[in-house]
Amino acid sequence: MIAGRRAFLAGASVALAMPAVARMAFKTEIIVRTVVNLRSRADVAALVAMAAQHGVSTINLAAKQDEDDEIPSGSRLYASRIAPRAPGYGTFDALGETIREGTGRA
Repeated sequence: MIAGRRAFLAGASVALAMPAVARMAFKTEIIVRTVVNLRSRADVAALVAMAAQHGVSTINLAAKQDEDDEIPSGSRLYASRIAPRAPGYGTFDALGETIREGTGRA
């Protein structure tokens, strides 16, 4: 993990800015299809480690499903009092785990 990472939550996604990597001459961002790629804490840890290893400065994580291909659109991939939680995410908070791992609070 890279010390000093900060999390920014905007709308239905979260972007983790990794300042230690961001000092490079260019910035690299990945966009994560959460339902396909993040089903456990181990998946999140592997994603954040791989991003740091390859110089990715921003992880843009989908926190709300926006397509109907895998699960119904509008489903949340985190605990929400407003919208339904996505099937398979009843106890796994993909957004919270990614923020914790990305900021070194895991």
